[in-house]
Amino acid sequence: MNGTTETVPSVETVLSVEMFFGVLSVLCFIIGTPASLFCLLFFLEKPRKTINITMFILISFVDMITCILVLFVGLSAFNVHVFFENTGFCNFWGLMWSVVIKLSIVMIAVLSITRTASILYPLSKVSSNAFLGVVGIYLLIFLVHSTVPYWFGIQYSYFQQTARCTWDDIDVYGWGAGKAVEYFVTPILTFLLPTLTVMICFVVLMCKLLGRAHQQVQQRLNGNNSARRPRVSVISVASTVSMRGDAKVHSTITVLILTVFYMALTVPSTFMRLIGYTHELYHKEPYNMTVSYDVFRLITTYFLPINSVCNTMVYFVRIKDLRRYTCRMLCRTLLPGNFIPTSSPSSSRVIRNSVALSGTNINYHVSERQTSGTERRISERSCRRTGTVVLPVFAKSCPQLEIISFPNEEKNA
Repeated sequence: MNGTTETVPSVETVLSVEMFFGVLSVLCFIIGTPASLFCLLFFLEKPRKTINITMFILISFVDMITCILVLFVGLSAFNVHVFFENTGFCNFWGLMWSVVIKLSIVMIAVLSITRTASILYPLSKVSSNAFLGVVGIYLLIFLVHSTVPYWFGIQYSYFQQTARCTWDDIDVYGWGAGKAVEYFVTPILTFLLPTLTVMICFVVLMCKLLGRAHQQVQQRLNGNNSARRPRVSVISVASTVSMRGDAKVHSTITVLILTVFYMALTVPSTFMRLIGYTHELYHKEPYNMTVSYDVFRLITTYFLPINSVCNTMVYFVRIKDLRRYTCRMLCRTLLPGNFIPTSSPSSSRVIRNSVALSGTNINYHVSERQTSGTERRISERSCRRTGTVVLPVFAKSCPQLEIISFPNEEKNA
């Protein structure tokens, strides 16, 4: 698909737009890459790998790769074309981008299906092999489709219209039967089918969630014997029910939020591709869209990396243990030896403010909720080497860490 309406913007406008796209790409890289990495490590350390955890692992990995690849698009916006001018790198980047972007769309759809199945059939065991098999089949299709240009002796090349390395399907298929195959694979199998699946699952999950919230509203109203009944809405109950220990509802709301970002950032590209490919298939000519180059580039190139960043932000907002895990990893990396990790990301241990000094050892009395206390001993010599460190910010934001502060006795001597 190729073509938008021809416009001749001024030089100042071009520079401003390129600067905007460049900054946007760099922000996606700076924010999305480390955030996706922390999410990936967090989900990998989960002892029980359910189908949802497995999908979160795959989505986090794909999001991390997407945020890394988009950096080179930003460099091209800053007029740094040294990477895309290299034929080998351009082919590698184009192949990776083509597969990763399509796979991210499919995995959100599979995640929506797994969550919907667990809500509709709570007593049935969801087979993870079937859903992972679907992802594997799609991955194989995308790999074959992305290598089609090499069969015809055509390589990936840099297109300024999309600011990335890609290939023109007209050069490969022409206007014959191959165009129909491309029409089925790209707009329908890759974009339209997953998008429709996500929309249907979104409606089903919202109906089930609101139905459950409505039942809780009725129970509250029926259980209130006062003359004046409180004003309780279904939406308020649905938004707070996940804070009461219902893990399945909490996970469902997380998937719904991911779905909202997916539909907002992927549906425009899906319909744009569908309209363009349909026009080219039946009219045998390039479709000139009514949008400008910049809007076309924003929707088809940058919306998906933005979606990857939004996914990681949703994880951090919705998963408390992920925030604790990230804080602990940052403390361990930036401040080695100045803190004591006392729990795994999935545990809920708290540290009492009782530190007893005895001889050459320090006793840290750690209590776990509803369990017997445990005791952890750390050599005073290893703690003394760290010197005096006062970190109230980390101590407040990381309740599972105990920041140790010791005067350096050698200096005092």
